[in-house]
Amino acid sequence: HVSTTVMIDLDGDTARARSAAIVPLTRSAADGSDHTLFNGLFYEDELARTAAGWRIAVRKQVRAFVYDPA
Repeated sequence: HVSTTVMIDLDGDTARARSAAIVPLTRSAADGSDHTLFNGLFYEDELARTAAGWRIAVRKQVRAFVYDPA
């Protein structure tokens, strides 16, 4: 999938981030053709700075839309 539009609020050793993603899903239809639909979602993350660098502590996925061109 494609992630874009990342917004980060930094507060010392913690941060919150929100990014948009578009996820295409393709499956085989009954007639053998491929069918693709698109899910739009947001990732809402809480991040923490650790000795090993920044890590995602909490990730929440929020569905925004489903587009089915069929």
